[in-house]
Amino acid sequence: TKALNVIARASADSSCTVLVGGHFDSVPGAPGANDNASGAANVIELARAMAADGLDEGLCFATFGAEESGLYGSKALAARLSEEGSLPKFMLNLDVTGIGDDVEVIGNGEPAEDALQAAKGLDIPAVSAQLPPNSGSDHQSFIDAGVPTVFLTSGDFATIHSPQDVAQDISETMLDQIGDTSLALIKAWLVQVARG
Repeated sequence: TKALNVIARASADSSCTVLVGGHFDSVPGAPGANDNASGAANVIELARAMAADGLDEGLCFATFGAEESGLYGSKALAARLSEEGSLPKFMLNLDVTGIGDDVEVIGNGEPAEDALQAAKGLDIPAVSAQLPPNSGSDHQSFIDAGVPTVFLTSGDFATIHSPQDVAQDISETMLDQIGDTSLALIKAWLVQVARG
């Protein structure tokens, strides 16, 4: 079985100092609307918004394959970037972003604080959170490689990996809140990278 990652960057030889990603696969029997068509849609819309006036050098977007079977797509990208000596300064992961009440920020230290501040500046409700036990996502591949990461989710995992994970339950408001918070966070990180 072959899985693919899809990567967008300013140019073929552009480095990825800020990487935004989310997986596009689901599990058998699950339509995958919240897990993770929602996150993949956020990644694609963020890429579209940031590219409207030309994509910033150093900003990359990735949709990962084979997350559900073992984070294979993100592990492969993290390993490749590590081998090239071009790991990002920050990684933002978007997974399960379509159902919930608050933007949940999973991460530690300054990057997580940056995300909470980005939401606060937009009057978007956001809280610090942790993943449920025995769960994971693509940010872990970058944590393992030593990259500061933030994982934004809407926090409702009730229907994931089930036939009930359907598009009609996705909240446009929640998608927008995750997307708007992400956009503000990406811009803040790009400023930090530019300042060195």
